Amino acid sequence: MQSNPAWTPAEVMSAMQTTADTVSNKGGPIKDAYGADATPWAMGQGHVSAAKMVDPGLVYPANSEDFYNFLAGQDATEAAQVKPADLTLAPIPAYNLNRASISVSRLQGSVIVKRRVTNVGGVKATYTAAVVAPSGVDVTVQPSTFDIEPAATVSFTVTLTPTAVSEEFVFGSLTWEDGTGHSVRSVIAVQPLALPA
Repeated sequence: MQSNPAWTPAEVMSAMQTTADTVSNKGGPIKDAYGADATPWAMGQGHVSAAKMVDPGLVYPANSEDFYNFLAGQDATEAAQVKPADLTLAPIPAYNLNRASISVSRLQGSVIVKRRVTNVGGVKATYTAAVVAPSGVDVTVQPSTFDIEPAATVSFTVTLTPTAVSEEFVFGSLTWEDGTGHSVRSVIAVQPLALPA
């Protein structure tokens, strides 16, 4: 990306996702191929906004080690065959791959999702979490507010706890806001199959 040539592919993708428009160019809901209001399965995080994506405020970075650990969490044998010899694998569940969205299928009881963000805004900022919880799911973000220096990275967790059972996915969002125009929005998609014991 010409305006941010040092960004990695993961950071470019993050910027595209978290700044996407969630309404159509007519100001209404984005529609799916059948004319119904689109869910994230049909529209992803929304329509890409080229103007906003060059200044997202925060990005969700991911490096090769993240992907090897993700692969190890899915297939340890394959991961061991393809990883660099000097890398010690630390397998992670799929939902902990550091992406700008959160998706947990077959949620049974609480799960803690781990994420980290990097400040690409150029100035120190304070971000506060705004959550739209999926129906039937409690969402707790820790910390819910953080200060971050330019180019620094902050880690946080999102705890998802079902309060109702659904065979279908339910959707919500987590948005980090700095009060100066940056709204870093991530879709939350959860399939709550069982309540905590």
